[in-house]
Amino acid sequence: MVDKIKNYVNGEWITPKTKNYTNIVNPATQEVLAECPDSTSEDVNEAVMAAKNAFTEWRETPVLSRTRYLYRFKDACEERFEEISAMVVKEAGKTIDEARGEVRRGIES
Repeated sequence: MVDKIKNYVNGEWITPKTKNYTNIVNPATQEVLAECPDSTSEDVNEAVMAAKNAFTEWRETPVLSRTRYLYRFKDACEERFEEISAMVVKEAGKTIDEARGEVRRGIES
């Protein structure tokens, strides 16, 4: 059985309202890796409202603190570089070298 992905809203993984899911398939093997929700407009609105509310606090956060958050995120991506690259191989069918290049560009952007 594959995992059903939940929506990440307001710092929590929540079960979407939808009953419809799309398979995430490894194009090289046709293996179903997971099921992604076809979120409803209610799901989307909930996420948008959470983001809007979070922005109110975020815009008051000093630039130095925001920068530190972004560097911590960059460090976390670096620490899991190979794991993220392997996921790109499975989900996009890229070679490992292509995946590493894509992940590297994402981290440095």
